[in-house]
Amino acid sequence: MSAGHGGLYCEACHDSTHALAPSTLPNKDGLKFFQLQGHNGPIDACNVCHASLPTGPGPHGILAPHTWSFTFGPDRSSTPNPGATVVYTHTLLNTGNLTDTYQLQWSITQPWSSVTATTPITLTPGQQSIVTVTANVPNDVGTVGHRDITLITTTSTSNTSLQAMVTDFTLVPSARVFLPIILR
Repeated sequence: MSAGHGGLYCEACHDSTHALAPSTLPNKDGLKFFQLQGHNGPIDACNVCHASLPTGPGPHGILAPHTWSFTFGPDRSSTPNPGATVVYTHTLLNTGNLTDTYQLQWSITQPWSSVTATTPITLTPGQQSIVTVTANVPNDVGTVGHRDITLITTTSTSNTSLQAMVTDFTLVPSARVFLPIILR
């Protein structure tokens, strides 16, 4: 038996050589292909086996489609006391198979928060960058009850319709409630 892409036997993608003849029941004979990729025929969707699109050639020299995609997250929140410093970190990850550059824009609602990022950020496929937000809550009773909302929007410069946003919510509580533990 011959082996192909990734050391897999041909049958893994093409099915048994006895099953290659045209069928009158294509949605039943090719059930595994239909379940894996949504249509019959040899596996031709990279994401059936790969978590992210490959950057090199696949089986029979086929190249994955050129794809720009990324993730940016997560959202964060905190309830610090006055005088505290809160650091939120976010990961920008290029999940596509092409090098891409990302433009970041942000807004803050309190002067005690800041965003640390060099923009634009260029990432190769699979590469990531950390974006940091720091909230230095003033040690002042006047900050009690205040909140800061920081919004960071990331846009692909290769495909400007691709955008992602994270939100950081910092609330300086006016009171804290500590519940007693009751054992029965």
